[in-house]
Amino acid sequence: MRIPTCIVIAAFLLTSCAEVRNHAPAELQDSAEEVTAVIQSTYVEMIEDMAAGNIAEMVQRTYTPDAIFHPPQASPAEGHDAIATAFSHILESGIKISPSPVYIDVFGDVALEYGTGEITTPDGQVIVDTYIVLWKKSEGVWKMHRDFVSGTKP
Repeated sequence: MRIPTCIVIAAFLLTSCAEVRNHAPAELQDSAEEVTAVIQSTYVEMIEDMAAGNIAEMVQRTYTPDAIFHPPQASPAEGHDAIATAFSHILESGIKISPSPVYIDVFGDVALEYGTGEITTPDGQVIVDTYIVLWKKSEGVWKMHRDFVSGTKP
């Protein structure tokens, strides 16, 4: 199942509003715009993969091997297998997730993102929550290394 184009475009537009700050010396960093573009395209791909049920592939592409994902009101999941299981449980429950970066600080080969996300429950209730992601550039690829969702109760 593919996500309608209008949803992908809306997600991209939401993520394009992020404020970006770059703190590393210029010779040691990707530009703030490059990092922002990677994060935005990663979220578009994640949303598509979740809708299509490609969870294991999404996690492999998106998270570092030793990543930690801390979903709201649940125990942290460490490593690809545990993160894929956590996402599978979330999606099987009928929840949909749509992240939107608010700002991104870049420090050489790491970036800290603060954002808000819409969590849509199976009954259509939309909960806006906050999250923080520590991105890490490893072997030339930006991936999520620490992913923490605050877990505001509905």
